[in-house]
Amino acid sequence: MLLLACCLLAPVAPLWAHCEIPCGIYGDEARFVAIAEDLTTIEKSMTQIAELAGQSDAQSANQLARWVANKEEHANRIQHVVTQYFMTQRLKEVEEGDEGRAAYNEKLVLLH
Repeated sequence: MLLLACCLLAPVAPLWAHCEIPCGIYGDEARFVAIAEDLTTIEKSMTQIAELAGQSDAQSANQLARWVANKEEHANRIQHVVTQYFMTQRLKEVEEGDEGRAAYNEKLVLLH
């Protein structure tokens, strides 16, 4: 009984996915805004990484590690949105030989 109570009361990690149903509710513009913000953060991180790369003191090394982690986090956000939202929810496969297959292939290339 105690084990069951602990399992029910244990903190649960939040889910950030749009949805996996798919629900049919799309907010592409919001996704583009979020991607643009992530890109800006990545660019700033890259600038800071370049500035700190030549430093040898401990504080610079610490800051460098933090900027690299920040850059990677925002890159992962973009990857998640592109794969889980655009590719999974918005891009439907077109069979080989069917009309629209060329457009489907072009979209796949752009999203990769």
